[in-house]
Amino acid sequence: MRPKENLAKSLSDAKGYNAQIKKHFPKSEKFILDVVKPYKADDENIWSLNKLDNINKHRLLIPTTNIIEFKRDLIARSEDGGTFVHKGGVRMHTQGPNLSVGFATPFEVNDDAEPIIDVVFDRGDPCAGKPVLETLVNFTVAVNKVVEAFQETFLT
Repeated sequence: MRPKENLAKSLSDAKGYNAQIKKHFPKSEKFILDVVKPYKADDENIWSLNKLDNINKHRLLIPTTNIIEFKRDLIARSEDGGTFVHKGGVRMHTQGPNLSVGFATPFEVNDDAEPIIDVVFDRGDPCAGKPVLETLVNFTVAVNKVVEAFQETFLT
């Protein structure tokens, strides 16, 4: 079964206090399945927020990684002939400094490479590879939509 169907089955088999919730709030099952969507889905939802590590959620210490890329080749040449080329369009994922290269001095670097630097969620994270700031904004929007939908469904 797919995640949504698994959840639907568990909601329909409600016992104990879950049965009481269904009895007093008959719209709750549809609301959970179609609005909250606490399951992994193709569209943006709050499932990934739930899957973040508890320590990360409570302390807001989110493990991140850096990505550096250049629009055009970055070329550095030292006086002794050493050359370093970071090809344009090739992404480098790092856990520390974005890029460290040592050269004999003096050296020159082209100034038209145009760096692109992103801070993203680390590999293994439910949001892996997604930009941190954009993802947090999307989570905020998704949570606000759920709160507004809850108010409209149950408080009006």
